[in-house]
Amino acid sequence: MKKTKSQVAAVQTGRQPSTVALVVTLAAAGAAAAAGGAALLWGILDPAALSPDPFRGAISFWAPRGATLVGGATVLFLAMVLPWRLVGRAVRPLAAAPAAPVRTAAPSPAAALQAREARLFVHLFKRLQREGRLMDFLAEDLEGYDDAQIGAAARGVHAGCRRVVGQLLAPRPVMREGEAAQVTVDAGYDAAAVTLTGQVGERPPFAGVVRHAGWRAARIEIPLLAEETDPAIIAPAEVEVLAHR
Repeated sequence: MKKTKSQVAAVQTGRQPSTVALVVTLAAAGAAAAAGGAALLWGILDPAALSPDPFRGAISFWAPRGATLVGGATVLFLAMVLPWRLVGRAVRPLAAAPAAPVRTAAPSPAAALQAREARLFVHLFKRLQREGRLMDFLAEDLEGYDDAQIGAAARGVHAGCRRVVGQLLAPRPVMREGEAAQVTVDAGYDAAAVTLTGQVGERPPFAGVVRHAGWRAARIEIPLLAEETDPAIIAPAEVEVLAHR
């Protein structure tokens, strides 16, 4: 049965018997036990209650002793039970309140968002490694290879990474006119999408040449991240087992 808050509070704030109360109670119990024991002995050993009549011996023996024996036994029983209850209450520790469940502090929305962004960032490299072996290519020292060997290796990396980027972002040029095209940048242009270089005047429109067409994500495919033991692992190590022991 679950304890209510009021019951728990009553247990926690319950007063324990003082030392004086314990001493007085034990002294009274000792006196009562002595009185009860004396009453029992008197009821058993009282010579005046013995009857000379052999035919009424049992009746003569127990009748005068009935009240003495019952009273003495009752007093002796109470003298043992009451101090035991009181002392047990004094030495028993306070019943502990139900332990509150340990709750892990929930991360703040900003921290949770930052952790998810970090996982997405590492996940992108996982995809690039799995499809195009990008991390292997970047970790390789290319000083010992000629251009033909590097170009042959780069073809596989390029194809795999291009496939991943196309699936996740579907990039399209910002400037559809293409590089080297003559364009005019009017007033109110998006400064995040178009960067002006060269002899930039004070007021638009600006006439210029497209040096880089830029890239815009036609879609953003956010993957579903599985719960992993270590999200920092970009690619697991592979071990080929040669023989079973």
